[in-house]
Amino acid sequence: MPNWKPYLKLTGSTRDIYFAFENKSFNLQRLAQLAPTGIDYPPEERTVGPNTVYYYGPGGGGVEYPDRFFFNVKGKTLTFLFDGPYDDGSKTPDESTKRLEPIILETLRTF
Repeated sequence: MPNWKPYLKLTGSTRDIYFAFENKSFNLQRLAQLAPTGIDYPPEERTVGPNTVYYYGPGGGGVEYPDRFFFNVKGKTLTFLFDGPYDDGSKTPDESTKRLEPIILETLRTF
């Protein structure tokens, strides 16, 4: 898991969802320093509902990686991690988690 302590941890039987707000400037080059092993570029831009998010999935190294989404919230960074479950040696969360991610991420609104 990341070096920061999540503000909230929602735990299911085999799935963890973390989020954390960093009072640091949102900067894609800084986020590239948080990339999974083997990735040396900023996260991929995606549209989820009304939101633009930045995404990292699995990296190299043969280990499990949570799906990570970063939001630019008024110039600061909000991070969501969707961790597990992992099927049959996969390095990325399973399809049930992949279906849950946009449902949660679409609910976010900034004012």
